[in-house]
Amino acid sequence: MSRTNIIALLIFGAILGYFLSFGPTTTQKFKAGVYQLLAPFLTSGSGLKKQITSVRTGLKSLDQLEHENATLEVQNRELRATNQGLRDVEHEVNRLRHALNYRERSVFKLIAAEIVARDSSTWWRTVTINRGKRDGIEIDMAVVTAEGLVGKITTVSDSISVVLLVSDENCRVAASMEGSREQGIVSGERVTTGLSPLLDLNFLSKQADLKPGQKVYTSGVGGVFPSGLLIGAVKSFRVRELDGQAQLTPAVDLSHLEDVFVVTVAAQIAELFIPALPWLYNAHVYIVPVIVFYGAMALPLPLMLALALYAGLLLDALTVQVIGGKVEISTGSSILLYGVLAGIMHGLRPLFARGRWEVHCILSGIFTSLIVLAQYLMITFRRGSLVFTREIWWQIGGPGLIAMAVAPILFWLLQWMGRMTAYSYGPERGRFE
Repeated sequence: MSRTNIIALLIFGAILGYFLSFGPTTTQKFKAGVYQLLAPFLTSGSGLKKQITSVRTGLKSLDQLEHENATLEVQNRELRATNQGLRDVEHEVNRLRHALNYRERSVFKLIAAEIVARDSSTWWRTVTINRGKRDGIEIDMAVVTAEGLVGKITTVSDSISVVLLVSDENCRVAASMEGSREQGIVSGERVTTGLSPLLDLNFLSKQADLKPGQKVYTSGVGGVFPSGLLIGAVKSFRVRELDGQAQLTPAVDLSHLEDVFVVTVAAQIAELFIPALPWLYNAHVYIVPVIVFYGAMALPLPLMLALALYAGLLLDALTVQVIGGKVEISTGSSILLYGVLAGIMHGLRPLFARGRWEVHCILSGIFTSLIVLAQYLMITFRRGSLVFTREIWWQIGGPGLIAMAVAPILFWLLQWMGRMTAYSYGPERGRFE
């Protein structure tokens, strides 16, 4: 091994050790700093996405427009029929609110925010908003819409923040039930099978006997979420061995969030804009691993290590969550994963130099799934309850299958660019013959 490669390995190991030594506070500061650097890209990308969506929405067929027009006419007649009734009860509702001295919402200060990016990871449910420290945002502030609870702030930089959605397994909310003295804890599910996730309401008594449609609100216990915020409605209730559990339909459509309010008391960037694939059990699209593993086969060792360092660092910054003062996945773990897997790929350069592009294609898929699997095993070790359902296997294997499909496109694109520019985007074949 050459002196250059040895020095590169030593530098890589030193940097890896530095990031692995991060504690919860340092990790949060690091994550906030990276999000602050990415803020211009996230906000501009969100605006471009909205413009594209607006153009696509406008390109509807005449038949669709006629159908929508007929539907709107029917809805308009229904609204006119109910409008007078609503006017009659408006005064009564206001009178009752005053009589009950209902002040919870009157003391809230709501800061409007816009969703600029959605979660790019498999095991966390987060969104990024365009408000930060300069707007008075702090960690653990509740986030709501007019319909109900959205989640809470977990990471804050100067101009953007990360919101952990109520549908995430780590977002636990103390809850009370409409028309009942029951108290419980609401949390999301580890894996969702559709665009509309369900919530679990745990630690109920066996005699709770909640009915479908019964509303669930925040109880205010714990101090993070103010009391009286609507969480959702009961979908089903079942008795378990030790307690009762209900499934809730969230009050807020979390898959179509655009604008939210933060409640106060007085390439990897491209992945953020690529939604999960509902037809593949919400598997995520990962582009960066394909590029890293191509670079591992095309670049010399020092550059390969630099690429693995950059990709792993960015993945940790965008996905690692600090919940309750604990880091679920240590900063630097993704660097280690990328370094090991890219090193294996680097050892297969002779095959790649001979034009065996299928090696990069197949291993890119396998290694991408291994990264997602490693994340799942690490968070499962922290959270407990190791389970492997069909949905989990698809969310682990799906990104790998997508990577296998993307890899040949990247290979042929770089080969075409090489022919057009007379520059080789791969290792020289003569070096391995």
